[in-house]
Amino acid sequence: MDAIGINRHTSGNFDSMDPKLSFCKLLITDDQFSKLLEFSFGDLSTVKNLTGCTCHVSEAGNYFPGTKERVLSLSGPLVQICVAVQLISDLFRLCAIADRPHTGSPEYALIGMRLVVPNSVVGMIMGKGGKDIRTLAIENSVRIQISKRIPGLLERLVSIAGRSDHVCCASFVLIETIQADHRTGEHASILNYPTTSPAPTPSPSASNMFEHDHLDAMTRNLGELVSQLSKYPMLLAEIRNA
Repeated sequence: MDAIGINRHTSGNFDSMDPKLSFCKLLITDDQFSKLLEFSFGDLSTVKNLTGCTCHVSEAGNYFPGTKERVLSLSGPLVQICVAVQLISDLFRLCAIADRPHTGSPEYALIGMRLVVPNSVVGMIMGKGGKDIRTLAIENSVRIQISKRIPGLLERLVSIAGRSDHVCCASFVLIETIQADHRTGEHASILNYPTTSPAPTPSPSASNMFEHDHLDAMTRNLGELVSQLSKYPMLLAEIRNA
């Protein structure tokens, strides 16, 4: 437990000194997590087998301060993290479809994704005068918001909302950007937070329905991610050097 009362998850590979590893944390509702477990047959190691990325989730009932959502941490090569984020966003999309079955094409359901980032990378994400984050939002047709700083907490939330494929593209850029700060790796092991936190904010709900018929298609779609990554030179270079 560190100075501000945060428990650090000790299992798994979180060696932030390894230059081949990248890291990402995002929020996931209990319902979304149950869908992830259902998809992985109750074993999160299935996610690693499918994506090449290690996945850990905070304990049940332990939410990121100010929310009713658990923290999911990913570690692995940068490209594999993006593949895992693609898979997770597809699960989010299926939850959104179950919640709102008659609101347009299921391929382009609107979703929200919240990345957990160190306070120290916020300026890097925003750019001078907020120019970079505005450009990213416009280019990907998404809405991006950064939470206010919470006293005693070393992390903030970057919320991305929009069409599921657009949210993925914007998240890839942000995930790549935050790797430049060593604290991203250091914070990857922070999964459980103090129980004394601000009042929870509403979280998106999802139906208990889960469309098993979409699983095969979702797995096939992961293979198409490489073509999307061609827009981002650093990620493409990592694929070539793998």
